[in-house]
Amino acid sequence: MKKVVIIGGNSLIAKSFYQKFKEKLDLHSFSRKVPNHEGPNFHQVNWSSLSQEQITILGEADYILYCIGETNGSKAKLKYINIDLLREISTYLNSQQKIIFISSVAIDFNDSYYSITKREGEEIIRDKFKNFLILRPSMLYGNGDKKNLGKIKNIIKYIPIIPTLAPDYSIQPLFVDDLIEIVFKAIDSNLFPNKAYALSGPRQIPTRTIMEMICKKANLRRLFLPIPLKLIQNIFRLIQMCSPVTIPLSYQIQNLKSHPEVNYDEAKRELGFLPTSGLAGFNFQTENKELAEAVKNNLLDRGPDQQGQFFDQRIRLTSTRLKVQDINAGDQPYTEPACPWILLYNGELYNKEELQDRLNGIGLKFETHSDTE
Repeated sequence: MKKVVIIGGNSLIAKSFYQKFKEKLDLHSFSRKVPNHEGPNFHQVNWSSLSQEQITILGEADYILYCIGETNGSKAKLKYINIDLLREISTYLNSQQKIIFISSVAIDFNDSYYSITKREGEEIIRDKFKNFLILRPSMLYGNGDKKNLGKIKNIIKYIPIIPTLAPDYSIQPLFVDDLIEIVFKAIDSNLFPNKAYALSGPRQIPTRTIMEMICKKANLRRLFLPIPLKLIQNIFRLIQMCSPVTIPLSYQIQNLKSHPEVNYDEAKRELGFLPTSGLAGFNFQTENKELAEAVKNNLLDRGPDQQGQFFDQRIRLTSTRLKVQDINAGDQPYTEPACPWILLYNGELYNKEELQDRLNGIGLKFETHSDTE
C-alpha cells in the first residue's frame, strides 16, 4: 500500500482526502493544530522540533500531499505560512519523494501579495523536488467547508440584508471531491508531469446566485443589496485597519478581482479532470418522499441549476445538474415518448457534435442542442 503523508491535516482537502481514501492508501496526516477528526495516523506537530518518529514517517513516505496555505491575513502572516514554513518543512523531505502541492488559481489572475507568496511557494517546490504536481484550484466548497462558502453561510444566518457584488461579480467554485479525485489519480497512476494545472468548477456563477442558493438550502429569507465591488473592498479595508484582529474573509474580499472564466482544458486533457454534477438512485418497497427529498438535497452542491426525479412503484431516480451544454434543455431524468428508457448520467459528452452529425446523417432528428438528448 502506498504511503502518503498529508501536510496540513485540518484543511478541507486533507480531511476529505483522508476520509475517502483511508482504505486504499497508507495515510498519515500532519497538522500544527489539534486534529479535528479521528484516526490513528493523525499527528500534531511542531515543525521546529519534530519527534524522531515523525521525522521517520516523513522520510519513509512515497508521496506528499501539501495542503498548508493561508489566504486571510497580514503580509507577515502570509509570508510565514506560504513561504517560510514551506521552506522549513521541505528540509525534512527529500528530492526523490513525489509531491502534490496545492497552490491557487489566483496566481493566473491576481497580483495580490497572497498570489506573490503562492508563486514563490511553487518555485520552492520546483527547485526541491524532481517529481511534482502543482494544482491551482479555485474557491473550494463541500462538506466540512468552514472557510469559504461555509463561512459565508454562517455569516448569513445573522444578517437580514446581504450585500452582493455589483455589477454581477462571479466566482467559479470547485467541489472538493473533484479535486481529491485528481490527487488520488495522480498517486494511483504516478502522474507527476512537473507542471501546474488550473482547476475550477464548470462555469462562473454570480455571487448573488450563490447567496440565493445558500439561503434556499438553509430555508432563509433575506434581502439582497447590490454594492459595487470597490466600495465593499474599501469598507473592509477600513474596518480591518481599525480592528486588532483579522476580520473573517477581509483580505480575500480586498484582493478580489474580476477575471475571465478559468480555463481547465489542460487539466481535462492531461489529467482527466472534469467537474461533475450529482445523481442517485435506490429501490424501495414503500413510498418515502422524505427520504427522496433528503437524498436530492444532499446532492444540491453538485448541481445547483436543475433538480429532477423519476419514480414509480419500483424505483426512484434523482438527479442534480450543473448545466454546461444547452442550458435551456437536457434536464434529467431524461425521457422520450417513443423510448422505454429513463436516462441519468454524469459528466459531459465531448464529441457530441460529431455524434449528432452522424446520427443526423441516418435520419434522426434532434429537438435540442443538449448532449443528454
